[in-house]
Amino acid sequence: HDWADDAQYMLARSFYEDEQYLLSSNEFDRFIGLYPSDDRAEDAAYYRAMSYYQMSPVFDLDSSDTRRAIDYLRLFVAAHPNSEHRDDIGLKIDELQEKLAMKLMETARLYDRSEQYRAAVLTYERVLDEFPTSEPVDDALLGAMKSQVAYAQASILTRQAERYREAIEMYDRLYQLFPNSDQLKEAEELYADVQQRLEAFGG
Repeated sequence: HDWADDAQYMLARSFYEDEQYLLSSNEFDRFIGLYPSDDRAEDAAYYRAMSYYQMSPVFDLDSSDTRRAIDYLRLFVAAHPNSEHRDDIGLKIDELQEKLAMKLMETARLYDRSEQYRAAVLTYERVLDEFPTSEPVDDALLGAMKSQVAYAQASILTRQAERYREAIEMYDRLYQLFPNSDQLKEAEELYADVQQRLEAFGG
């Protein structure tokens, strides 16, 4: 077994170089399990994480590989905080989180298009809750506000006022968090419209 560790490592690397990332992730995982104290265990953990990163699809496809990639990248950084790869991995985690945020945005828009406005609101809000530093956050807040207004309009009369007031709260949140957002102009127009509707209910 003198060469078993070398053979296992080289097998995993060869799969990675051949872009067979599912196989490489499995073989690097096997190497780490068999030889945890080997000098190459850190590299193996890095390439295992990178295998999942490479398998992460475009944002509108299944996101399970993307979430798994983030988990393994974070696991690597936690286990090897002084690694030379740390900064690069931080950027890759940010990139993958952007994908997940965009995936949620697309899901919310699908709910909108099918007139499932409450589900749309909740999904837009997940973008802010789960990915608060992602690019589409102010888009998500505007989307939530628009969906909330549509939800209020589709509600029975006795529930409309409270649901319009929730839309006002969403505008306030957008204004406070993103005072320079390009989305504010559209949000302000919607805000004015909602205020008029509320006045009809007596405030």
